[in-house]
Order: sequence, then structure tokens, then C-alpha cells
Amino acid sequence: MTISVDQLMSLASERSRQKREALLHAVTEMFFATAQRTAAEMTLFDEIMEMVLAEVEPLARRELAERLAGRDVVPRQTLLRLADDEIEVAEPILVRSPALGDDDLVGLARRQTQRHLFAIARRSNLSERLTDVLVRRGDDRVAGAVAANEGARLSDDGFSVLAGRAAASDDVLDPLIMRHDLPEQIATALLPALAASMRARLEALDAAVAEDAQNELVDEARAMLVERLRASGEPARPLPVLVTMIERGGMLYGEAVLELADADRLVDLAALLGRRLGLASEIVVRNLFGPDVKPSMLICRAAGLDLNGFSAVLRLRSRRRRRSEPVPAEALRDYLNVPYDVAAQVLAAVRSRREASGRA
Repeated sequence: MTISVDQLMSLASERSRQKREALLHAVTEMFFATAQRTAAEMTLFDEIMEMVLAEVEPLARRELAERLAGRDVVPRQTLLRLADDEIEVAEPILVRSPALGDDDLVGLARRQTQRHLFAIARRSNLSERLTDVLVRRGDDRVAGAVAANEGARLSDDGFSVLAGRAAASDDVLDPLIMRHDLPEQIATALLPALAASMRARLEALDAAVAEDAQNELVDEARAMLVERLRASGEPARPLPVLVTMIERGGMLYGEAVLELADADRLVDLAALLGRRLGLASEIVVRNLFGPDVKPSMLICRAAGLDLNGFSAVLRLRSRRRRRSEPVPAEALRDYLNVPYDVAAQVLAAVRSRREASGRA
């Protein structure tokens, strides 16, 4: 439905909140009705919004923010006003808007609330300049969000600040140790905090795990950092070479899994696991990298992998999926509790169903 200039003028002369919201909707619809807008039209939109936005409900401002958030070219003053609004209004702009520049975001991060900072920390890309502000001014939830964001670039100072905070906060420690770009010196500095955190969580959970197994958990979690850093620059050997070495007794199966996983050789890793389990590679890939980590545990357990091998697969999941994963302490503990015979039975049932389907 279109609206005439006379109707717009009439709405603009009304001071009631209801009329102001009607004017907001009318001008917004006119603005979005055309893909291209002139600079003069942008300025006019900003002028109208300056008059209207302060007098409408937050819900109406949120609706406008949602519509502007995905656009590259927007009325600048309106965008900045919405980004600086209460968080219920500002959130879509802060998280998604490509029209906000680094200067805009740094200014907001320096003066706005923790909830605003948390929204900024979830943007798909963050500069070092911006993350420096976020990790220093933000609370643990903000710092953890930055550490978990693979699109966030961190300076040496930013990594140091996060490492210092990680010693006292699992919310920061857990995502930080899983970053693919974690510097070696920071990883080394985090080892004592990681060991202490795992022991504390095992005790808090009153886990029925023997002391020797607890020590093994801690050692393996520490190895998740050390071994990844050691192996990250070493390309894996070709799969046929690894298979031959395993068959001749020159390499353990778990060592081959570790080599392929740390080199990000997903296809070869799936082929190696599938070969041992009698499963097609695509089935292994689908189950290793689905939303639930439990199928990964079953596959690794049925393949006879120890904690070291499962740790390598867990790291590969984190790098490939680039989203929230179970924290290492919990995943490693749960892996110990998966009986080998149960895992083997589940995989045998999967094979049987596949074979029956193929015969049908």
C-alpha cells in the first residue's frame, strides 16, 4: 500500500505516539520500496528518523534495526542511533550490520554495556583493534565469546589478556585452548591452568574415575595443546604409506589417526577409520562431524582409539565445525565411559542395516 506526500505531512504534524509509529512505518516502507537511494534521500530519511525515533516504542525501533542490519548502504545517522540504543534495539545492528565501521564499533565498545559488548563479540569478523577493547573492558562472557569467535583476529596483547583471564575463568579457558591460531607461548602458559581446571571439574562432578585415569585425562588434555602445536606444521604422509606402515608394524593405528587429524586430512582420516570399521567414508564423515559428538565417540571407541586419538578427532571437529563444542574435560571424561563392546555393537548394527538396504 502506497502513501501520498499529503498523508506523510499529516502524520508528521501529529505528536501522538501512535501517529509517530505510523509515520515511522510509512517512511520505512517508502525507503525500502526502492533498491537504490540518492544521498539526498538518505539525508531526508535520517532527518525524519531523528524526529520520530525518540517518540516510538522500542519494539518499533527494533523492527527498523532488523531491516537495516543486513544492508550495506543505509542512512548512517539512523544506523548509529539504533546501534547506540538499548540492547533490545541495538542487537541486530551490532551483530550483523556490515555498514558499521571499526571506528563506530570501537567507540561503542568503549562506552556501552556488557550486553552491547557481547553482541559485538559475536560479529563474523573482528579486528585486532576491536578485540583489544573487548577483552580488556568486557566481562568473562564477552571475553569467552571473543575467544570462541574464529573470525576474531587477536593481537599478541589480546592473547596475553585472554590467557591471564583464562586462569580464573573456564568460560574463557575452554574456547581459548581450542583456537587454531593460538600462539605456542600462550599455549604453554595455559597448561597449568588447564590441568587445574580439569581436576577441579572432575572433583565437582564427583566423577567415578580412578586416580590413575584422572591423571591420564589431565595429561591428555594438556597434550591437546602441545601435540597440536608440534604437529600443526608437519604434513601427514600419504594414506597408503601409513597403511603399509601399520600393516608392517612400523606404526600404531592411533599414531596414524593422530597424524592425519592434526594435519586436517579429513578424507584420509575417514577412509582409515572406515577401513577398520567396515563403513563407507561418507558415513564416517557424517557421524564424525554431525551436531552431536556422541557418534564421534562411538566411532573412535569402536576403532580402538585411546584418549590421545580421540583428542585429535575432537580438535579436528572444532576446526572444521567452527562452532560451540563440548569442553575438552567433559568430552574426554565421557569418552572414558563409553564401553568398547557397546560401541562395537552399535557400529555392527549400522553395518547390518546398510548391508540389508543394499540387498533390498
